[in-house]
Amino acid sequence: PNEWLDVKVDFSFKRPLANPATKTSENQFTANWNAARDTTEYRLDVSLERGFNKYVAGYKNFNAGANLKQTVKGLEPGTNYYYRIRAVRHGVVSSSSEIIKTMTRCATPVTVTAAEVTNQAFTARWKNTKGASSYLLDVSLHPYFATFVAGYNGLNVGGVNQRKVSGLPPGTKCYYRIRAVNPGGVSRKSNTTSVYTSDSGPR
Repeated sequence: PNEWLDVKVDFSFKRPLANPATKTSENQFTANWNAARDTTEYRLDVSLERGFNKYVAGYKNFNAGANLKQTVKGLEPGTNYYYRIRAVRHGVVSSSSEIIKTMTRCATPVTVTAAEVTNQAFTARWKNTKGASSYLLDVSLHPYFATFVAGYNGLNVGGVNQRKVSGLPPGTKCYYRIRAVNPGGVSRKSNTTSVYTSDSGPR
């Protein structure tokens, strides 16, 4: 015959509500959730996969205490992460919350030598940055970007890794830099690359 198992079940114990991540940077984010009634502690899972088959080291069933947020550290830039939360009350554990997807900001991008330099234009170039969905391009005639070439102050150039810059004065030193953008936010500014427009004709 079947026997009853002595299992603690509390059908009134609703799972907690997970909220979007905040304070996202290259290597960390803050997981957030709402309070669940009479909860004594919360358990946090963080994974690289939505199915939670691979956990971030140290964040499988992580005990977050009675806090309603937890900073998750030691992450890779430009990477998707998933988290969920469970509430614990007097030894009874709730089911997992809905899954929250977040993404760390991209690492600082790197610009490289310009190409196709003429007397009024050049092609700004940069390396692909992991996790970037688009780039913001700055172009200036000043090494510290005190002013910008018209139309090139944070110009969103999409997901490409080069952009032609035109309408420049001949024989002039120009400077460019970029920032990488993804759902986690905007990266730090890249290095600055300089280029001289030629006095006349292609260089």
